[in-house]
Amino acid sequence: MFNNISHDSISLIFSFLELDDLIEIEQVSKEMKKLIEKRSYLINNATKHEMLEFYPNLDKALYYQNNLRKKIDWVNLYKNESVPTLMNLLQSLYDDL
Repeated sequence: MFNNISHDSISLIFSFLELDDLIEIEQVSKEMKKLIEKRSYLINNATKHEMLEFYPNLDKALYYQNNLRKKIDWVNLYKNESVPTLMNLLQSLYDDL
C-alpha cells in the first residue's frame, strides 16, 4: 500500500495525529503497527500532547523537578495518571512552581 512512500514521510504525517488516531491506525495492519512501533516517539509525542491538554504546565513542572530532568516517558505517565501517588507528586510540583 505504501511502497512508494518512505517510512520517514509516513512518520512525519503521523506526527500530526492525536493519540486515539495513532492507536486506530496501528490496528489497521501489521505494516502500520510495525511502523508506529519502530517510531516510538510518535506515541510518546501524541501522549505528551494528550497529557498537556489536561495538565498544561506538566512538562515545565517535570523539567524543574531535579530527579525528573531525564527524558520523560509520557506513555508511562499517561498509563499511571490515576495513581494517587502520581497525582500527589503532580500537585506538589504545581505548588512548588
